[in-house]
Amino acid sequence: MQNKRNTGVALITSLLIMAAGAVIAGLLYYYNVFSAWVVLIATVAAGACYRAFCLKQGTLYYIWMTILSVGLNVASICLTLIVSYQNKFGVPFDVASKAFNDMVADNLSSFIINIVFSGVFTAAGIIIVLMFNKRSQNKASQSTPQVEESASESAQEQPISEQPVAEEYVKIAEFCLKNFVGFIHIQDPQLRTVEIDNFRKKYLARFDANIAQNVKAALRKKALSQEEEAAFKLLDMYI
Repeated sequence: MQNKRNTGVALITSLLIMAAGAVIAGLLYYYNVFSAWVVLIATVAAGACYRAFCLKQGTLYYIWMTILSVGLNVASICLTLIVSYQNKFGVPFDVASKAFNDMVADNLSSFIINIVFSGVFTAAGIIIVLMFNKRSQNKASQSTPQVEESASESAQEQPISEQPVAEEYVKIAEFCLKNFVGFIHIQDPQLRTVEIDNFRKKYLARFDANIAQNVKAALRKKALSQEEEAAFKLLDMYI
């Protein structure tokens, strides 16, 4: 559960991807090829890139992606019309720009279709990204409680003195260690405290003394990197 909150990088990289998509769409439109479908691919790719740098996709994400997708593609189509007119009649860019209204009137049906479908494919791309995110979150939430429940049942069946560091405790230990490695990478101390407290309430609070003891034992037997050692020390404060 490594928390990624580099919103600035997420916004910039998604902008670059959407800009590349708008350029491709503009080139296709220049050659009279239906280009709005490029928006779907660009939106999904930009959404995946955004999530790689910032897991939290709230209102800012949806507004940003909508404005980027529709805005850049409208700009791309308009620029394509001007460049097409400029090349056709051999006039300067500023002269071609003044004839923009006439160009739109001559290509009105194609212009409207591409604008409308840009919005449709933008919505479809955002929905695909949203469904993927929910599916990933559901898988993560379903796997962890099962490991903890099996560990609790095993702890009740055997005396502590007879219990080896069983596989279920190793899995719990690795799960906790992975999360605390993520926590030590959070730069904001206040945010780090909030995330650790949420994790403690959701998982660590359910550990009895036996589970906590076996988790620590499993981590002590594991060859830890320097980063994992720091994460283990932080974890040891909460269990």
